[in-house]
Amino acid sequence: MDLFFAHGMPSSEELSRQYAEMTDVAFGQINPMELTPEARQCYEAESRKRKTRQ
Repeated sequence: MDLFFAHGMPSSEELSRQYAEMTDVAFGQINPMELTPEARQCYEAESRKRKTRQ
């Protein structure tokens, strides 16, 4: 999934939606240290949600 946008950085809502739509394999390939602070917050929130579903 391509997280790059032609019209600037996506909003938190857009990032959260994209992370939620990713497969577990694709999500697991993200390196949170390479994310912007805002993207990392969305990533961590999605990570917590996935852990509670297991």
